[in-house]
Amino acid sequence: MRTIIEDYKSQIIKFQINTDSNSAFVIKKKRDLLFHIFSIMAAAGVKPSKVKNGKKVYKLLRKMSDLQFQIKKLGKENSNTYIASFVYSLKNKQLKQNEKLKRLCEDTELVFPELIAKKNIDIQKMKNKASEQLEKLLNKIQKRRLDNIYDLKKIHKHFLKYLQLVEILLINEGKKMPHIQKLKKYHDLLDEIFNYENLMFSLEDFFEENNLESELNLEDFEKQQSALIDKFDFEIEQFIEICKALISKSQIAATEIQELNYLPNN
Repeated sequence: MRTIIEDYKSQIIKFQINTDSNSAFVIKKKRDLLFHIFSIMAAAGVKPSKVKNGKKVYKLLRKMSDLQFQIKKLGKENSNTYIASFVYSLKNKQLKQNEKLKRLCEDTELVFPELIAKKNIDIQKMKNKASEQLEKLLNKIQKRRLDNIYDLKKIHKHFLKYLQLVEILLINEGKKMPHIQKLKKYHDLLDEIFNYENLMFSLEDFFEENNLESELNLEDFEKQQSALIDKFDFEIEQFIEICKALISKSQIAATEIQELNYLPNN
């Protein structure tokens, strides 16, 4: 059974694999890996700020993902001169971001702390935190106003915190975690919803700056975003049940997790 330290080292190696590709798949993979690394560090009581330039890289990956989404969605609109101009500006930003990511991911620029075992983590305390976060998540879902994107962002925020805690509780089981993978699909779904939001904001800003309001039509994007929100709403009960199931499953994992409490090796 792989220990948390081994998993931590493995995720770093995967993240540091050099690739000339900055495709949507690669950027998403790097974001997921960095999120997982931060999750392990959180379990060890080590803040992401201990990773030199870690937060900068994570935010940059988020921006790169947004740009890729916008370029892909607007690529079919090249018949519109103004949209084509906007896409051209996005591609220029993308080139700069690619260079920035390459620079920040150099060995001397992105440095991960070494984690060493100190003692077993308080599993019960961690489970309590996960239960509290689940309660907050369910509360946000209950209070959510339909078609309110800001309420959905609050749900996403608490969902990520919960996912981070439960993933670490289950990680040392040495088994496949289908529930985690299902929840990550909901993470991707929510990400796409917010991608549409950022796309529409970017277009509004561009057209306003260039006094082209009359040319702007967001109806198609609004419909596509609404369809994704409807999908999430339709599956909300399943989403809740999977979240609850992970807490139950962690009861088994709790007796198996070892070597979880680490400190940076100075």
